[in-house]
Amino acid sequence: MASNGFPDLKAEVTCCICLDFFRDPVSVDCGHNFCRACVEVCEQGPGGCLPCPRCRRASYKRDLRPNWELGNIVKLVKRRCVSEEARCEQHGQPLQLFCEEDRALVCAGCVRCREHRSHCVRPVAEAARVYKEILEGWLGPLSEEMEGLLEAKRNGEQYKAQMKKLEVSKLDIVSEIEGLRFLLKNKEQKLQSIMADIDRVLTQVESTNMGKLSNQAASLSTLILELEKKCKEPAWELLRDIKGTLKRCREVVFQNLKLEVKCYKVVVTFDARTANRILVLSEGRKRVRHNTQELPIPNTPKRFSNYPCVLGAKGFTSGRYYWEVEVLQDGTGWLVGVMGESVSREQGFTWPPEKGVWVVGKNARDYVAHTYPEITALSLRDHPRKVGVYLDYMHGRLSVFNPGTMEHIYTFFNASFTGTIFPFVLTCKDSDLRLV
Repeated sequence: MASNGFPDLKAEVTCCICLDFFRDPVSVDCGHNFCRACVEVCEQGPGGCLPCPRCRRASYKRDLRPNWELGNIVKLVKRRCVSEEARCEQHGQPLQLFCEEDRALVCAGCVRCREHRSHCVRPVAEAARVYKEILEGWLGPLSEEMEGLLEAKRNGEQYKAQMKKLEVSKLDIVSEIEGLRFLLKNKEQKLQSIMADIDRVLTQVESTNMGKLSNQAASLSTLILELEKKCKEPAWELLRDIKGTLKRCREVVFQNLKLEVKCYKVVVTFDARTANRILVLSEGRKRVRHNTQELPIPNTPKRFSNYPCVLGAKGFTSGRYYWEVEVLQDGTGWLVGVMGESVSREQGFTWPPEKGVWVVGKNARDYVAHTYPEITALSLRDHPRKVGVYLDYMHGRLSVFNPGTMEHIYTFFNASFTGTIFPFVLTCKDSDLRLV
């Protein structure tokens, strides 16, 4: 098969209805071919007549004939497409490997090159399984966002219907104005002002809120369909531009969250009974800093004995909450987040979510999220002077933001929150934090 004629052959095995390769191709009386599913949904004319979608010649669905030879040609062309599209442009070798650092398909020749020589690579099939699970994991959060948008849209429709009822009152207002025009000129002006306010509210609800909700719902629906389609694709196609796909998932999930978090802001103070003896709290229990020596206070079951930690005074068992922590001084590091009430405070404990601790922070050099089985390094555009923490207890979600830029830092999904969850802060040497 000559490569210069291959695009023409691809056009010949493409259905003119769905613009994709033929699936179960059938021929009509005029000799043209279509996918069976495509031609069967075409509208029939009088007497069951089926006009050919290409030449409009009359035919009948009962006369559709399978075209087995064309089906075999389609299979050959598909295999040729895979073999051509899955080769490295630089080395001409099959793209059978996936580079984890660059998240890109590579060939054996690429692995020997300097830019990939020290990178971790794995077979395409293995990488595809891993990223398929990641993409399927995104479907849950995206579907939740979709449900939230649809619920908000329904509420908006109800509110819009209520506002429409105000338009009926406008007619009564106009009638009253006509009857009292000469005697109540001042009242007419006031009622006209009320009518203008009603129109403004109606316009704002319809053009702003409903339009925004519709656009967000459409964007979310498109992304869900894209992920469902991508999970069914071959390994090399699934991994193509996986970096961009994951970025779009994060942007869509968090674009609505950024708008709503501050609606759930609460006042948080520290519980002095939980503070490690190396920590000093301010008089209002809003600020905590690492001291040079331990304070002469007794240890209690509630107090952290081995780590410089302190909990919030109030815990949460349901609902949504948002609070901010100002980083007055980084020192050698700090952590913010939440911790379950049942975690032991007398002995040493680890930080992963499986132990009931969900935290994000900064060590001596880098920003990190304490995940399992390995700590996740974070790359931030700006150095945050404040950190916003958003807890969604019901949906098992903890998100951390930079309040100044609303840059998303990290989110723990599907967190197993049980019992009471408390705000959590750890301050290392020379660090100084304050609740705002």
